[in-house]
Amino acid sequence: MERINISSARSDIYSLIGNVAKTGSPICVTSKSGNVVVVSEDEWRDIEETIYIMSNKATYEAIKEGMKTPISECVEDVEW
Repeated sequence: MERINISSARSDIYSLIGNVAKTGSPICVTSKSGNVVVVSEDEWRDIEETIYIMSNKATYEAIKEGMKTPISECVEDVEW
């Protein structure tokens, strides 16, 4: 993850935001009072969704179990 100091981030905030939005790669902004990570909105929504799914034990277990199932056993013929 790229790291930049707060002064650099402040002086070129438009470019920083544009790069994060375009590439989806987070950037760590460092300062004396603490560090923050800038992520795109799409990436943040994905993170929130993952946290939500992982926080529901039944859903998490169902996903883990489903991942053990071969694809050939998942496909069914559907007659519309």
